[in-house]
Amino acid sequence: MKVLLFAVWSLTSSIPATSAVTIRGGSAIDGFTSKNDDGELDYTNSSRFLMGDHRRLLAHEGVMRTLILRVTDGAGNAPITDARRESDTWFGTHGLLFAENQNSLFSLYDQCSGGKLVFVPATGPGVVDGVLEFPMDQDMSGQHISTAGGTVRDKFNALNGELGIEFEAYSIILPVGVSGSGGLAHQRGAHQYYAGGSDRSLQMLMHEFGHNLGWQHSGLALTEADNDDDHCMMSCCAGTDQMCFNAAKSWFSGWYNEEGKQGYVDAEFDTPGQWWKETLVGIDDYLKNVYDETQHRVVLKLSSSLYAMFNRKKGVNSGVMAYGNEVVIIQQWGEGGKSRVLAHLNEDNRVVTFQKDSLYTDFDVVLELCEISYAPIVTGPQIIGGTATQSSTAAGAEASRAIDGNLDQTWAGGSVTHTTGDDEDLDPWWKVTYNQSQEVEHVRILNRNDCCGSRLSNAILELHDEGGVVVYSRSLGSAEPVKDVFLGSAYRVKEIVIKPCAKYHMNARSHLFVARSKLRPQLFGNKVLSLAEVQAFGPSGQNERSPDFARVVAYASDGLQSIGCDTTLSPTTSILPSASPTLTLQPTIYRAVPRDVILLRDDSPCVLQSNPEVHPDRIKCMLQSTVSNSEPGGYGNDETALRGKNGCLVVVQPVTWSWQGTAFVFQTSESLNTINECFGPGVLIAESMPTSSPSVAPSPSAAMPSQYPTKTVSVAPSETPSASSTRPSAAPSAEVVPNAILLRDNSLCIFQSNPSNHPDRFKVRCLTFNIMPPPPPSILTLALYSIQQCLIEPTTVNSKPGGYGNKPIALRGVEGCLVIVRPVTWAWDGTAFIFESSKSLDSINECFAPGVLLSKSEPTSFPSIAPSSEVVPNDVILLRDDGLCIFQSNPSNHPDRFKCPIQPTTPNATPGGYGNDPTALRGSEGCLIIVRPVTWAWDGTAFIFESSESLGSINDCFAPGALLTEGAPTSVPSIAPSAPIIPPGVTLQRDGTPCVFQVNPANHPDRYKCTILPTSPSALPGGYGNDLAGLRGSGGCVLYVRPVTWAWDGTAFVFESSDNLDAINACFGADALIAASHDETDQAAFFW
Repeated sequence: MKVLLFAVWSLTSSIPATSAVTIRGGSAIDGFTSKNDDGELDYTNSSRFLMGDHRRLLAHEGVMRTLILRVTDGAGNAPITDARRESDTWFGTHGLLFAENQNSLFSLYDQCSGGKLVFVPATGPGVVDGVLEFPMDQDMSGQHISTAGGTVRDKFNALNGELGIEFEAYSIILPVGVSGSGGLAHQRGAHQYYAGGSDRSLQMLMHEFGHNLGWQHSGLALTEADNDDDHCMMSCCAGTDQMCFNAAKSWFSGWYNEEGKQGYVDAEFDTPGQWWKETLVGIDDYLKNVYDETQHRVVLKLSSSLYAMFNRKKGVNSGVMAYGNEVVIIQQWGEGGKSRVLAHLNEDNRVVTFQKDSLYTDFDVVLELCEISYAPIVTGPQIIGGTATQSSTAAGAEASRAIDGNLDQTWAGGSVTHTTGDDEDLDPWWKVTYNQSQEVEHVRILNRNDCCGSRLSNAILELHDEGGVVVYSRSLGSAEPVKDVFLGSAYRVKEIVIKPCAKYHMNARSHLFVARSKLRPQLFGNKVLSLAEVQAFGPSGQNERSPDFARVVAYASDGLQSIGCDTTLSPTTSILPSASPTLTLQPTIYRAVPRDVILLRDDSPCVLQSNPEVHPDRIKCMLQSTVSNSEPGGYGNDETALRGKNGCLVVVQPVTWSWQGTAFVFQTSESLNTINECFGPGVLIAESMPTSSPSVAPSPSAAMPSQYPTKTVSVAPSETPSASSTRPSAAPSAEVVPNAILLRDNSLCIFQSNPSNHPDRFKVRCLTFNIMPPPPPSILTLALYSIQQCLIEPTTVNSKPGGYGNKPIALRGVEGCLVIVRPVTWAWDGTAFIFESSKSLDSINECFAPGVLLSKSEPTSFPSIAPSSEVVPNDVILLRDDGLCIFQSNPSNHPDRFKCPIQPTTPNATPGGYGNDPTALRGSEGCLIIVRPVTWAWDGTAFIFESSESLGSINDCFAPGALLTEGAPTSVPSIAPSAPIIPPGVTLQRDGTPCVFQVNPANHPDRYKCTILPTSPSALPGGYGNDLAGLRGSGGCVLYVRPVTWAWDGTAFVFESSDNLDAINACFGADALIAASHDETDQAAFFW
């Protein structure tokens, strides 16, 4: 499922009446709605060389090379903003001389993230300070912003194969004449389009890049037209350039949560009477290390949708436009959902109660503000003396003015320094040198305040020791009249130096990225430096400073509790500080319901639409306003189980998840009365994962909460589809094996390779058995496999279920051994059981041996047998429960790891430790993940492991309900074709040129082309979307590709792949021999 969400801003000073979401063919811009001229955009490659509209989520941490395309059209129309100003606004490349802001995009994200997210200029042919002047042939006047941007993108992609400009994010600045004045960004994408001068606004840039990080708007209501939350950069047009993000966005950013400095606490309550006291500090104190994780937190999560934060107005957040120095509570459903301000607490308004109906819980949640405290500034003795110098002097404004003791901050007062700012002093600086080294713990800088204060925006403070070595360096951030810099400890200092911002200055938290990217600070000039006074102070004698804070108490209430600020009993012991909730940088798991769509019913009944506009019959349920989403479109789509009132279950085939953001349209076999009973007015419709009776009892609670909360979660449907339904019920019954007796005869099972053009399969012969007692009750184990067949003694003929890829079931054979199969024919001609399985033929014949009665399995925590050579312990069943896997960042000082909750099994703490041998495990649909196990079954309920895969990949493969099995290759491949993958006569011997990416060549889907040495031509398999093939290249690397043409004209191998061009060329590099990866001579290469 792919949902294209675009967010758009207007540059008008007032808030537009509507704005901000574009859904497949519709855009909102400048406060009005218009149609996208070229319909759905289609980007399909995630290469860092190409621009795309696919879901390439920007990482929340790292160095992001950013490319700005400044477009001039064929009529000579150019953007309003020139290239120097663009670069200065994005990166501060000219010391903000040409920008209209006191920060750049680079410096403000660097400040808000504590140096964890840094945007730097891309480099490459023709790129100057991150900007590429990009001419277009056609006149773009009147084109819609998305149409114009898409046209530019396509041309750039066609050219960049030769240019080779690399980037992680990109911005397209469109010329005058393009329709609209604003910004448009792809939510969870990597790009933005700007028109009409909108790119000059720093808040516009922060906002649009915020969409690329996966964040929606923030307002005072959940309607898309409302962007009035002026304490968050995801609001609209407050006009500030020194502000960060609200509590919900801050929670999902992961910026304020790290080992030894936990900033988040998850206080989601289970029952009334639970409570939690917290001392909340502002993000500025957290980032400046005025923080103790044993006492303080930054964000408090109150429920699955409520987040609270002390909105301290100082430092990095000093420009906040609303609710300054108050505790602000935000409601947001899911990481990508719209935020709204629900309440803000201050001295006059101390308590707020959130009603259970709005939270979809069985109790109210209360938050009370107990106190707000501002820490006094404690300084040591001032250090007097020293000699001041500067790079140049204008109008007699000598460097010594900054240490003369005169605190007048105006030019007229005669105590402000001033450099020339001319071509002879492009890199200005000021410094004071002491006669002997001094112990310095605190530096105070007084800025000029009659004008020109922005000259100190993001200036750099450096402390040098006796040998001239920089012992402390920090960006001063926003320009303020008085800036106090507390160093955290005393430094032995010979010189104090102040200079304008560095091009890529990394603050103390950013040194990691200097090392990774090999960037070095580079100064730039054309900047005047002015100072009123610089004061240095010695040690204060106070070891630690205290932060400003807001102390709060939160509790779950049913009206019977008496809990408040003076409550002294122990708080809820089950509530622990959260690990970083989103250290993962990728989307988590495939879900049918789009992440940003809230299926919250309005107060009208659902209606049946009988052949509307010649469409099939369908149900339409009106929603409270949410994000518009027209997916999946069409009819007869995959079924999805949804829960409604009191946990009731309805199986639907979605047509449109949220038509115009106000209606959920779907097909179903249920009656209209049943629909209205389950999806009644005011009900939150949430996605469900129904199962039949599970093989092992589900755990009491999921490891992570569902994205959308429900009042009750049941594991079986509460209602059965109507008798007239032609669809199966949401969960299969426990009875799967028919009343045929699967008693093996005395022959071996055989492997049939493509029999009668069917997939490979196994065949088992069975014995006669006239009495057919009902099979014992069973509980089915889910798994994923390939195809096989065994013969049985004559029994009742049963050709069901027919076909391939059917539901997996577990069968037991010799001494209770277990084999997971997908039945093809239970009793073909009454003499053969045909099925698919991932097991080898040897394993099949060992378990389904001659004379054995095959029976349905009822797995227990102690299965009777497990393959002796496998790595997973014999008594551990890795059957996933319905919770998502999570990423644990250094839990309890351990290395980063993953944790997947499983249905209860035998506890097993082996292998223990970290860096263990890698193991290949299979999950949903046979997918393969390489893991390093840490604990196979911690407490019998969790599988913990290390892996290089992303959290999204792990949740896709190890999805809820999946049985994780070992994926080691066998001598007989599970679904091995009878002929080689690569056609006979074709040798994929690469020539000396790199592979290339072809963007829609001749109207074909995007694809890769690797030229090869002349070989036998082969146009097979032809077309697109073919079966995946594992191919081995240089050094035994393996890539999975979908071949298009094995040997086009005998000189080129053409294929599709989800890997980027770098990965393709690394594995299928010049002169490499590409071979099928399942060769028996190199089985290890396929898996490791």
